[in-house]
Amino acid sequence: MSGDGPRGPRDVLRVWTEDAVWIAAGAPIRCEGRDAIMRYFNRTAEKRVPTPGAGSSVRLVGVPIIAFTGWDEAHARSETTAFELAGSVIEPCSLGYYDDLLTKESGDC
Repeated sequence: MSGDGPRGPRDVLRVWTEDAVWIAAGAPIRCEGRDAIMRYFNRTAEKRVPTPGAGSSVRLVGVPIIAFTGWDEAHARSETTAFELAGSVIEPCSLGYYDDLLTKESGDC
């Protein structure tokens, strides 16, 4: 994804491989394959998982920092912040990070 212009769903979809599996913990979401993920994002708002209510939490994840450790491997760290919904108040409740191991199985970059 290059350039400074607006991004569309097809641009964002490129972060997943053709055989990706996307599972959202705590929600009834399981999409297998890039096309299934695209179909989920193209659903109307009424058909998606509802917005969390009071007592729920919402997590924001930042852009990963990627360190290449070899020609076929990299490590990525993404910072995350969780907010809890308490009535009409949104309060930060945790800060943390995710570590991921990325491996190239085949094909060109």
